[in-house]
Amino acid sequence: MKVELLTQPVLSADNVTTFFKRDLSKTIIERSKKILKEKRIYSEEKANEIRRTLPLLLPTLSLCHYLVIELEEDYQLNGNEFLQEFQRYYPQIVWVSASYEKQRYELVFVPMVIKEEGFPLGFSLQESLTQQSVESDSAVIEWEKEIQYTIQKYVYLAEKISETSNKQQIDSASQNLFVEKEKVYANKTGKKQKKFRLNVSRSAQLTDQVRHLQQENSSLKKELEQIEDINKEGNKLELKDKKYFEQALKQAIDTKERMRLSKEKLEYEITRLEKKVMDGGLDLLEDLPYVDRKENWYKLKKIPLQEYDQLYQKSKYLEYTWKVNQQLNGTTERMVFEDEKVIYERERVKKIKESAKDIELFVMMDECQKINERVKIKKKTFWRKPVAKILTGDYENLIEKAAYFDILQSENSFLEKMIEEKKVKVIN
Repeated sequence: MKVELLTQPVLSADNVTTFFKRDLSKTIIERSKKILKEKRIYSEEKANEIRRTLPLLLPTLSLCHYLVIELEEDYQLNGNEFLQEFQRYYPQIVWVSASYEKQRYELVFVPMVIKEEGFPLGFSLQESLTQQSVESDSAVIEWEKEIQYTIQKYVYLAEKISETSNKQQIDSASQNLFVEKEKVYANKTGKKQKKFRLNVSRSAQLTDQVRHLQQENSSLKKELEQIEDINKEGNKLELKDKKYFEQALKQAIDTKERMRLSKEKLEYEITRLEKKVMDGGLDLLEDLPYVDRKENWYKLKKIPLQEYDQLYQKSKYLEYTWKVNQQLNGTTERMVFEDEKVIYERERVKKIKESAKDIELFVMMDECQKINERVKIKKKTFWRKPVAKILTGDYENLIEKAAYFDILQSENSFLEKMIEEKKVKVIN
């Protein structure tokens, strides 16, 4: 598999399958309006300026960038899910079109930069990624690495198609890979629970990946230790055995390189997992106020016992995590950091902590014990897993406390890394 970021198209005009193609001007105008509203700098004057000026700029500027993905034979890309994930974490990247030709996918996108002064839009990929929290002097290279890691989840081995199959059937099957899905939410409570369960599901998937990488790293380390032991004994053996140990040494070097790549990928996956957990908690606490309880709060609902244990443990240790967060914040305030380095959803986290929600969550910390007393555990039977019967109001209370715990844990991890990096820099 090969991934490249280019500024010129690669695919020829012949024998190209186009999955989707959007109007460039209309798509940029709609997306910029949405982002300006999210950043709370939207005004009708800016919107009119974009609608008036953008069509005049498009013929004179080369805004499009090209993401070229080349796969091996018999492999296909689930482009719909891949674009959905990147749209969530990089909303200022506007995907314009997607095409396919001979195991090569070409995705066209336009990077947007939001400006508070002058014309509201810019189109630099480096600046756009920096605005979207890609913390590096070479943000484009880091982003390309992230694409390389992420895209592996959405590449799968396609079933072989006979030579007599109709080409139109192949094209229509391929186009289904980029069909957009609509999300439907029944009501506010359904939306909140769906978001939380989706976050738990994604966290579980990423946790499994991290666990697999840790096991692989451990096995590689053992293999390296064995090879190094053999290499030490090689000095005592006769000359005829040196060729064998030269091969063992080469294998050791290869193993070290694999360990380095595995460790790098592990660190990347852990960072991405922390960011997903924080984003899920922020989305949950921002969407619905804590006091918004439904009239059926007193009704019992059944949830898996494992989910209840997870929620209760997070709620139980929320106060301790909050105290650690206060200490870390106090430490970072006494240390000098560059502004561009302190980017980890800081504004959203600060807004949540300074809101009344912070007080409400801790005023009712004693509720955890009362909730635990009210919960009824139904033990496992021959055909059914154990479940917990809990009041709807108590369940919503635990979900919000757990989400706040996840936010504080992620921020604590980020602050600890910052402090350690600063200490190492001072020592050096």
